[in-house]
Amino acid sequence: VLRFKNDIENIIDEDKRAILNFIPARLEQLLNAAKSCNIYFLKLGEIEHYYTQSEIDYLNITNKDIAFHKERNFILNSDAQTIKDNYGKLINLFEEIIPTIDVKLIEHIKYILIEWIQKVQSSIVRGEIENIEHLKRNARINYNLFNQIIEIVEFQFEENNKFKCKIKISSKLIDRNIEIEFDENTTPANFNIE
Repeated sequence: VLRFKNDIENIIDEDKRAILNFIPARLEQLLNAAKSCNIYFLKLGEIEHYYTQSEIDYLNITNKDIAFHKERNFILNSDAQTIKDNYGKLINLFEEIIPTIDVKLIEHIKYILIEWIQKVQSSIVRGEIENIEHLKRNARINYNLFNQIIEIVEFQFEENNKFKCKIKISSKLIDRNIEIEFDENTTPANFNIE
């Protein structure tokens, strides 16, 4: 009824329209009652009905995994306004459901970078990396995953496992430009983001 109300109105008798109009109002009452008990429903049904990058058959949703990854990639490569424009209904629901928590994202990024730097250092010591292309393809380093957080600005490899690497944190995550340099002598445990 929520999705096809106008179409339904055109094919039913006049005396049935009052009942039709009663359904959305009653549904809203039921949803509000559930909400008072901290139970929330997606008004459009399944999460896939909120997707904007995939054509979804309302009653017969197939290839959920493909559709999910398409939406995920779109979100990860979009700015905040584009996400808000495309997923406003979901965002409003999430803001209502999820309590606001102040997260110091830079601290979490720091811990991820500590692990990543250790992986780079150990891969170089193992002789797996001699240039930036090796670094980006190395399975242990998993740059395809980490490049959502960082970007390699510069990488120089020298003899005897010496190297210099400069990375920057994605501007999608923090509100300032941070570049970080490290080498074979960097102690990840003492690593600091300024």
